[in-house]
Amino acid sequence: MEDDWRSGIGDSEGLTASQIFLSFNGRITRGIYWISLFGLVVGAVALAIAGFIAIPMLTGSNDAVQWLPLAINLLVIWPTLAISTKRWHDRGKSGWWQLILFLPLLGPLWALLQCGFLKGERRDNRFGPSPY
Repeated sequence: MEDDWRSGIGDSEGLTASQIFLSFNGRITRGIYWISLFGLVVGAVALAIAGFIAIPMLTGSNDAVQWLPLAINLLVIWPTLAISTKRWHDRGKSGWWQLILFLPLLGPLWALLQCGFLKGERRDNRFGPSPY
């Protein structure tokens, strides 16, 4: 199998959407990670656009629109954490490594490098069988 990121979908393509977006168990490849995050971003943008159009039409006021970003963020937090946890698992690390995001500048860069660009462990690890 090739080593570039496009070949990283592997056996993860058999996962259901609920397993990818809601479960904190298992492992996913870089390909599934990027596709899932892209889907979340597209979904959040679509919800925001629909909300900014629909809320004033339904309520006759723009007052409720101010809560829309908070509501969308709350909807996206769980799936983002679930996806990232499974990616950390694929790297052989605990999902608690996501706390590194709280370190200014270095934390997000480290997380991006670890989850988005480095290969996962090809062998089974304590978090589950290899998705490759």
